[in-house]
Amino acid sequence: MTSETGLTTLLQLRNALIVNVKDPTPGLWVIELSAQGAHTIRITGLSSLDFVHGFSLKPTLALSDTQPQPTGGGIRPSFIQH
Repeated sequence: MTSETGLTTLLQLRNALIVNVKDPTPGLWVIELSAQGAHTIRITGLSSLDFVHGFSLKPTLALSDTQPQPTGGGIRPSFIQH
């Protein structure tokens, strides 16, 4: 996603980046990031829907196969169910 498709950088610091997605498309989203050392990712949104989420060691379609927090050391798919 780029600024032409609705991604706007709101704040960029040495150790932080905050972006906004304008008019996001409903559906499956994949978010990729990389970091060295300790890091945090926080995704927030406004919606009339309630949802639950989880992180797993491999892609899954079952919330029962996930954990509430990601673990370090590689790619960690997340699962969101509303």
